[in-house]
Amino acid sequence: MIAEMSKTTIAIPRSQREGLLQFLQEESVLHIIEHDEVLRDQVQESTDTSYHLAQLQLTLEFIARMKKELEIHASRSLKNLFARKPLASLVDLERVAIDVEIPSLIQTVQHINDELVSLDARMVEVRDSLRCLDPWASLLLYAQDADMLHTTLIHHLLIVSARDEREVLDALETIPTAIWQVVHRDSSKNRVTVYLEFVAHSNDAAFVEEVEQRLDATLVTLPVAQEESIAGKHAALVREEQMLMKKRVAVLAQARGIVARERDILFAYDAVLHREERERVSSAAWHSSYTVVISGWVPTTWAALFTKRLADVFPDAAVEMSSPEAQDKAPILFQNNSLVRPFEVVTDLYGKPAYHELDPTGPLALFFLISFALALTDAGYGVLIMIATLIAEKFFRLKRDMQKMMRLLFFGGAMTVVMGALTGGWFSINLDMLSDGVAKDVLLGVKLLDPLKQPMLFLGIIFGFGVVQLLYAWIVRGLYHWKRGEKNIAIMDDFSWVVLVITIILSIASSKGFLFESLALELQWLMYAAFAFIVITQGRASKNIFLRIGVGLLSLNGLIAFVSDMLSYSRLLALGLATGIIGLVVNLIASMVHESIPVVGVVLAGVVLIVGHVFNLGINALGAFIHSGRLQFVEFFPKFLEGGGVAFRPFGRVGKHVDDPRDFSRV
Repeated sequence: MIAEMSKTTIAIPRSQREGLLQFLQEESVLHIIEHDEVLRDQVQESTDTSYHLAQLQLTLEFIARMKKELEIHASRSLKNLFARKPLASLVDLERVAIDVEIPSLIQTVQHINDELVSLDARMVEVRDSLRCLDPWASLLLYAQDADMLHTTLIHHLLIVSARDEREVLDALETIPTAIWQVVHRDSSKNRVTVYLEFVAHSNDAAFVEEVEQRLDATLVTLPVAQEESIAGKHAALVREEQMLMKKRVAVLAQARGIVARERDILFAYDAVLHREERERVSSAAWHSSYTVVISGWVPTTWAALFTKRLADVFPDAAVEMSSPEAQDKAPILFQNNSLVRPFEVVTDLYGKPAYHELDPTGPLALFFLISFALALTDAGYGVLIMIATLIAEKFFRLKRDMQKMMRLLFFGGAMTVVMGALTGGWFSINLDMLSDGVAKDVLLGVKLLDPLKQPMLFLGIIFGFGVVQLLYAWIVRGLYHWKRGEKNIAIMDDFSWVVLVITIILSIASSKGFLFESLALELQWLMYAAFAFIVITQGRASKNIFLRIGVGLLSLNGLIAFVSDMLSYSRLLALGLATGIIGLVVNLIASMVHESIPVVGVVLAGVVLIVGHVFNLGINALGAFIHSGRLQFVEFFPKFLEGGGVAFRPFGRVGKHVDDPRDFSRV
């Protein structure tokens, strides 16, 4: 059923605003209404909440980088395999946020990050310089000496590939005053690089220029100051690299301390996130210099307790409650018993009904289960679904919506066991091939039909099921109108169609000799009377009798829509047959593997059976859920439901890293 809502307005002194918002956020019972106009002070309040939230996000990203660099990984264990978010109340989050000292933490993280960035940038420069100097480190030459030599001598450092070495040396021999030496050979990346030093007199500058233009050689300029030697510069860079590495280790030790506080920082992040949510709600409230007014919706059944708790905590608060008015769009909250509650998952996929409509969850429950079971039709798969959902509820911490889904699938599995037993579906095993015994007798005893051998009978049963659900939709709509006092509408627009369809079915059945053969004439006249009643009443809005009759005749097109909706249920036949056929193919392949491969054939056949049936269960269970839901959304709901309602979303906690313990309470 749809919970009755009370419009609630709370007025409180402005000094208690933050306390009230925390109370409402922790209670999570008030669906906030945002006002079109907001009274504000001349001076707008500014906070650091958004800044702190952004900086905490950067801090968490920094921690993730540091954990990767420091190779800090969660211990691999069965417990951590299904790791979940920590649980904490809003009070706990606020306490941790205070202990964390967010501004100080942000400053520390920024300092550590800046240090690492600076060290890494300098480390790149040092290592680039070392890569340049490494091949020339053996040269006992000062940069200023090289410059002095340039006045009378040409002094060059060359890098050439090994394949061009001979050509370069031959070319250098053509320079009269040239002398050279091979300083270093480097074999890396599947190639050999030769590092050459050569000197020539400045009088041979023309020869040198001509040779260098002709050769594929790279002239080198070393990163060495005037007063430094190449070897000295290299040694200094090595020492600087070691010093930078030590500093980096020290800074990483500080970063490790930040990583160790990750859990507290996650708590602080969510605490600040909830502060931001409270500020958003506060900005949408009426407030002046002295008073704050917050409005929203509270389920009427919760109203008395909520008012009492509010008065206990805030004696100065004034609370006013009223029923929804015609122009109000009250939010929708379902309040069903434990058996019906899981089926709210299906209704929520469609959307919320309007506040004045009925809750379709109860009416769809049994039909959804039967549709799901008809589409799966394998008792073995049903047992597996029940076991899997029980394990999930037992060993996993599931939020309430997921608890509903698990309970829904458990009920679906149970109905599939019943339907599979009636159709003889047990992992697509041919029951007639089983060894004689009690198990075979029991399984064959409860089997009523075989969809693969009797598809038309199975289709007829499915169509019959579809007719019952579609008629039930008219009955639901009629009862809804009847309870609202619209008895004429219920009789003429709802129940009359139910009578018409039933009389048509009974008249056809009696004329074919299936049942009530002795009442064939009476049923036929009753059918004609139902037709006449429909024709007369459907055009009652028109005063012109001919137009009224014309509208009534056109309304009989509803029978065509009814048949079209009924034919949609044939998809259940296709899904049910697909489950059985795929299962048979899996069993056949496993049997062939077992018979054709000696020794390991048994193991391989077992693998085929497990993988094949798990795939079959997964794909067909998904199809059964989707198509059963589609039958409710397209064929069932439109008969009595308009939809368009707004979901009840109380102001509460929407955590990112920490969960609210109440979200995991049992449904």
